[in-house]
Amino acid sequence: MVYEGVLEGRFVNLRSVREDDAEFTLGLRQDPTLTQFIPRLDITLEQQKSWIHRQRKKNGDFFFLFTDKNNVPLGVLGIYDINADHGETGRISSRGNSFQSLEAQLLCFDFIFDVLKLSYTTDYVYDANVHAKRLTLTFGGEFSAPEKDDDGNCICRAIITKDSYQKARIKLAKMLYR
Repeated sequence: MVYEGVLEGRFVNLRSVREDDAEFTLGLRQDPTLTQFIPRLDITLEQQKSWIHRQRKKNGDFFFLFTDKNNVPLGVLGIYDINADHGETGRISSRGNSFQSLEAQLLCFDFIFDVLKLSYTTDYVYDANVHAKRLTLTFGGEFSAPEKDDDGNCICRAIITKDSYQKARIKLAKMLYR
């Protein structure tokens, strides 16, 4: 799906990914420093453009690009598998600094809870990805015990409710915008 607007923050802007962003988005997914805990894509630029084209038409699936204030692309994130009052967050990959990446997620969660009016999101994180787990906790996530996936990796499921996010958002906003 496409969100027609731009979500503006102090450090970044968030907008729906377009086909002309394919080179950047594919570069993120082929960067070995960023793909330790996400699958590396071994596809062509045309295949990435085609995927974006299909994603933009898919109900219950938003894929965002975030840029700095000079419109330089920094990263991506999304909410997908939206069903009734919940969805799954992920597709996060960033070359931005901590403030930019944090604000991008803040804008995305504001979109999820204030625009889409969802009650909660689910996030799946590799147990070994300590950074992502810490970030999920920062946004109000609560983890279940790790479970093994089909490849033998330990995966943790986190739930972020609107209420837990709103409480975490107060602290995050104070830190970001002091």
